[in-house]
Amino acid sequence: MAATSLRRATLPRDLIDEIEQELATARAKIASDRARAAALEDLHALALALAVTQGRPTTAYDLLRAAPSATERERRRLLRLLRTTIP
Repeated sequence: MAATSLRRATLPRDLIDEIEQELATARAKIASDRARAAALEDLHALALALAVTQGRPTTAYDLLRAAPSATERERRRLLRLLRTTIP
């Protein structure tokens, strides 16, 4: 009797695969959203600091120009990507 109830509780493999794929997609979106939020928080802090230093609103050009190195400038170019992916 116990073996019969175990078989009934088992879902068909194709449904399990479908659920696992949806979970993977949802988890990837959450990870992407977290990374995007972290990048935006970083850019926000940098832009605020520049605005205070300059005494005026910050532009994307200001943010890039103020980067201390080429590597940092490239990292800040993410701003362009963020602008194109904002829903």
